[in-house]
Amino acid sequence: MSNLTERYEGYGGSVKKVMEQKERVKGIIGVVADIIQVEKKYETAIETALGGNIQNIVTDDEDTAKKMIAFLKEQRAGRATFLPLTSITRPQEFKAQEALREKGVIGMADELVTTDTKYRNVAKAMLGRIVVVDNVDNAVKTTVRQRLDTETHGIRFRYRSGMLFIVLPSGRQLCYVKPKMGTNKFGGDSVTYEGVGSTKKWERIESYGPKFVENIVQAISRDILMYAIRTLSHCFIVGHVHDELIIECSMSVSLDAVCEQMGRTPPWIEGLNLRADGYETMFYKKD
Repeated sequence: MSNLTERYEGYGGSVKKVMEQKERVKGIIGVVADIIQVEKKYETAIETALGGNIQNIVTDDEDTAKKMIAFLKEQRAGRATFLPLTSITRPQEFKAQEALREKGVIGMADELVTTDTKYRNVAKAMLGRIVVVDNVDNAVKTTVRQRLDTETHGIRFRYRSGMLFIVLPSGRQLCYVKPKMGTNKFGGDSVTYEGVGSTKKWERIESYGPKFVENIVQAISRDILMYAIRTLSHCFIVGHVHDELIIECSMSVSLDAVCEQMGRTPPWIEGLNLRADGYETMFYKKD
């Protein structure tokens, strides 16, 4: 077992300010990541399920929370979200028990973590309505069929207002209009949604797990390229072709330095190995 705090980076300035007062203010318990432990194989799933809630601050009661809110205002240090234990006494129960019998379901996110008994309601409030599933195909089908949140491999699936949303590691979302379950030509379950089809008309489109994976991979690749563009914003980028950037610059600019910057891994997809190659030419051409 390992504490999620060991991996979590990028705490907001307001959260750091509050945590600096922990020794002085006894009612500060810690951030959500401090009170939850999870097996290594479920770390990505739980981090994704928690999202920004991972740095919410747990306090013993409302008075401590109010005191620290006043402290942040006085210090002009921004805002933070507080979770007083006394206000989380009856977290909403998960009622769609039939969802746990869906194919590929591993379990409820709150049941995949361990925590002290007195913090169990916090875990349930944060994770008690998210189902962890083994793969994208099963996650999409469970979300559409049961209309609840699922998670797999660092990707979160949501059903909101008649739309299927796929939340990417960057936080950006893919949206599918009016999804519903159907039957494919082989007699198996399939997910369909409305969109512009091969006839160039608005129609119902059939999809399946590998196709959703393709959409996700392409979208993440776009986000990685956008991160590289921002990293190289000091350069004169005149365009991009798929995963290539076209930069107009002096011949004195180091190609290795540009490649190093373009190959940096975004903080929202920790552990991904990236490497960029490049070439110099007087006029753009495919290498």
